[in-house]
Amino acid sequence: MGAVIEELLKVWFIFSASIGLWTFSNLLFMKNANRRSNAILIIFVAVLLVPSINAYIQLTQREPFSALQIVSQNLTWLYGPLLYLLVKKTLLHPLHWPAVCLHLSPSLFINIDKQFGAILTDQSLTFYSLLFAYTLFYIGITIRLIYVEKTRFSRLLSGHQNSRYFWLLFISFGFFALIVLDVSIILMFYNNSFPDLRIAAFIACCINVYVCIIALFTVHQPQIFQCSPASLSKENEDDLKMPRNVELSSEAAQQLNAQLAELVVSHQPHLDDDISLSKLAALLGVTRNQLSELFNVHNATTFYDFLNELRYQESLSLLTQGGAENSIGDIAYQAGFNNRNTFYKVFKDKKGITPAEFRKHQRHG
Repeated sequence: MGAVIEELLKVWFIFSASIGLWTFSNLLFMKNANRRSNAILIIFVAVLLVPSINAYIQLTQREPFSALQIVSQNLTWLYGPLLYLLVKKTLLHPLHWPAVCLHLSPSLFINIDKQFGAILTDQSLTFYSLLFAYTLFYIGITIRLIYVEKTRFSRLLSGHQNSRYFWLLFISFGFFALIVLDVSIILMFYNNSFPDLRIAAFIACCINVYVCIIALFTVHQPQIFQCSPASLSKENEDDLKMPRNVELSSEAAQQLNAQLAELVVSHQPHLDDDISLSKLAALLGVTRNQLSELFNVHNATTFYDFLNELRYQESLSLLTQGGAENSIGDIAYQAGFNNRNTFYKVFKDKKGITPAEFRKHQRHG
């Protein structure tokens, strides 16, 4: 019976590694894949290949490949930073390579130390304390980032389910599960309660397969979810009401429009998920009623239409300059629209064609 289980585990580890390699090649070589944009995801998948390959080698070889085994045993140092970087990417925060390398450098140091120096041993309390503190630190700053960007996070969950950024959230959940699994195994070892490493490796590979399949979805983006209909927020509904009293002269309105144009360049309010008429008025140093008057009376528009015009211009730029790796759903999210339905409606009203048709004309025109 034990031999049968061992053979089944070998098959599973090969399958897990194969899925990982297939995902890695898709992210790296597919026609519509942007290697620069997918760089963090490519690193994730490459990291996830290690446990499957190491587990298979341990089952088939008398002597394990020591370098690979050391890397596999110290992946927990990578999971925290990778989780944080992935959530940053999901929430449209720019990732600069010097900062990325800085986040990943402790893991590199630990692996070099294990390979050559062994300054910190796996059995030492210092090593475990550093690992737990390091992991908790990254979990903490990831939770804080989600809290700070809770409006954007909510917009992604409710209106952009068919974008690749939505699928990145599922990968984040997978990495969090890997962190919990690794920390649990380490705690069991430290308390002299030794788990069956084959079972642990099997569970890890299950999570790896899950993450790799979701990573494939970020490239192929299956249209699984139905977006909710577009709706105006309470702030936007209030803005549709005409101001009771006219407070701005023509000259004052022109001056305020000039300030607003400068603010659009410097602050990009259409990409601010917490923007409201009151917040924009505060940024301009005027009252809410004065700004509402500027939109409704002097500019013959509304705050809602003003934002959607800026988002429309942003989407035009993304459609014109971006490659095929950004789906229409991705562009709707990046441009600040509440959901893809709103994006389609605004774009077709202004351009007369859908975003997909516009992109097709751009490619063949």
